[in-house]
Amino acid sequence: MEQDKLKQKVLHYLNTHRILTMATASSNGTPDATALEYANDGFIVIVAVRPNSKKVQNIKENPHVFYEIHEDIEITLENVQNLQALQVSATPNILTYGGEGFNDNFDIMEKKFPVFNRIPRHKRVILEFTPKKIWFLNYAESMFHRDELNFED
Repeated sequence: MEQDKLKQKVLHYLNTHRILTMATASSNGTPDATALEYANDGFIVIVAVRPNSKKVQNIKENPHVFYEIHEDIEITLENVQNLQALQVSATPNILTYGGEGFNDNFDIMEKKFPVFNRIPRHKRVILEFTPKKIWFLNYAESMFHRDELNFED
């Protein structure tokens, strides 16, 4: 797929979904996966979590992050044959309360999820994910079809 068209499809997918599953691992490789609400600013994806969470600890020990955004579908042949999803390898950045970029990103979370205006900002950190690679899965093209955006070039 042509890269500009793929970028538009990926941005549309990011803008129209709400939940991702983020995978991290500790320094010894113990995996952890968590479903989280997310917001995005273009291709940059953000989540707000507790500062002492396992996710934050893992990222500090091992800064490799992978997440997936997908549909919650009934498993039927037709649904699976039309499956779309994003898989992303990303570089994390931990933004702390009072630090650069924290309030702007928290504002983005509040805009998408108004309930965040009830959460005291000082009780959260923002995890900001800059993509290294994004794979757009599109099984309507063919089973297991993935188009790749590479941000590392």
